[in-house]
Amino acid sequence: EMAIHDFRSGAWGRITLETPDEFAQWQAAGLAADAQRLARKAPRRGGTLPQRQRDALAEQQRDALAEPQAEPPPDTPRPA
Repeated sequence: EMAIHDFRSGAWGRITLETPDEFAQWQAAGLAADAQRLARKAPRRGGTLPQRQRDALAEQQRDALAEPQAEPPPDTPRPA
């Protein structure tokens, strides 16, 4: 019961309960929603987004698609 209280009160600091896969799915969904929102706003701005916003959106999408390659533990033999 004390552990539950400490967890809920934040006494242990910031803790996340998501797995890396769940976080990646959440991030991809958020980026897709951002892209849709910006696409809806584009016609109101004359058809295009400012270059700064296009660059930021492209960078976010590129980062979201890049999957980090996990390094195997040092004692694991690497494939030849």
